[in-house]
Amino acid sequence: MGNKWFCRELIWVIVVAIALRLVYFTGICAFNPSGFWDPDSQGYYQIAGNIVDAGSFSQSVAEPLKPDHSRTPVYPLFLSVFRLLGLSAPVAVFFQVLLSCVTCIITFYLSYELTGIKSAALVAAIIVAADIPSIALANSLLTETLFTLLLVLSVFFIILFIKKNGYASLCSGAILLGLAVLCRPIAILLPLVFVIVLFVGWRMKMNKFLLPVCILCVCCITVVSVWILRNKLVFDSYFLSTIAQVNMLQCRAAGVYSEINKVSVDEATRKLLEKAKATFPGDRNQDPVGFLFWGGRLGVDEILAHPFVYAKIHLLSLGNMFRPLRSSIDMQFGLSVQRTTLVTWGESAASSVLSRLIRSTSPLTIALVVLQILVIVLSLSGAAYGLTQLALERNIIAFSAIFLVLVYFFILSGGPEAYARFRVPIVPLLAIACGHGVATFINRMRRPRL
Repeated sequence: MGNKWFCRELIWVIVVAIALRLVYFTGICAFNPSGFWDPDSQGYYQIAGNIVDAGSFSQSVAEPLKPDHSRTPVYPLFLSVFRLLGLSAPVAVFFQVLLSCVTCIITFYLSYELTGIKSAALVAAIIVAADIPSIALANSLLTETLFTLLLVLSVFFIILFIKKNGYASLCSGAILLGLAVLCRPIAILLPLVFVIVLFVGWRMKMNKFLLPVCILCVCCITVVSVWILRNKLVFDSYFLSTIAQVNMLQCRAAGVYSEINKVSVDEATRKLLEKAKATFPGDRNQDPVGFLFWGGRLGVDEILAHPFVYAKIHLLSLGNMFRPLRSSIDMQFGLSVQRTTLVTWGESAASSVLSRLIRSTSPLTIALVVLQILVIVLSLSGAAYGLTQLALERNIIAFSAIFLVLVYFFILSGGPEAYARFRVPIVPLLAIACGHGVATFINRMRRPRL
């Protein structure tokens, strides 16, 4: 299979990716133009507008503009480019659609670099191109599409460095990784994962191994430290974002409280916030950052008091990551006026999951749910087989890069807030593992039996 086959098949993948995303984009434009907006979208868009109009990183809609401490800068800056040019939100979404297609292309080449099998790369790219949560999130004013592209690009350049010893690739990967952290703070510890990948993949003496690690850390930390220093200047405290503290109290700890006390997550959140307000030693209006960190510590205390309950909830939440995207699709196309969930926390369900699915979901989305279930089963089974084969083949670079990043996101993603949206950033890596599994399985079936 020569380069012409390689390019021709890649072109078809791009065509499929663009077509599916544009059909989705056109459907939202036609039936529900507000479907591009998620509850989190307005905050990002408001910050972008304030950056352009007032040079202020703030979610405030009127004077005085209060500096924001919950969001990191990359996605608001991305949106601010469109606001500066006077372009509407749907134009920004259309550009995200193109970025999502670029992710398919990078997945193709990353798979080929890791496995050396073109058919595996093709399967991986097709999975990303046809992944419904990736398509839906590309059509939402949310961070997932940009974050996923930055993540896959950073992995790609770091793998190029390991394979070809180009320090420009390592610097590029480290800078992109830093930008990924500033896009979604969940990636804050991800550089440590890539230090391990460098260690297992970079076969040389320890003294020579230290230079790549230093370059990776220095480039990544330099990018991230700019924002941390901004927070020190504005809030007199070194931190990346307060969103982790909010999630710790209002999602993770609330899930534990909900399970222990058999109340809804909303009720659990209300109770924990009341406790935080009653016990905070300062003035939360004067020190909002300090209050949120205080709440985060209370959330940690709640979790540490019930570690086995938290472990159970975390495992259930990982399962929720691999459920089909459902309610968000209905919301985007105007087929539902409010978000619904099939998962109950802390309370007994009054009916079966199937009956709630049929009752609260449109026929279109039910069809897409069935399709997603088939793709999820194929992807997970194929990825498990593919990772096993990589280990048996002693392809330590590919195995460690995919496996460790997946484990990282499995550990840091969880809680009652987890759903299919959280899966989008790891879809390319799952697809690469699945592509290798499928290609290896087909090749074995084709071998003549003696």
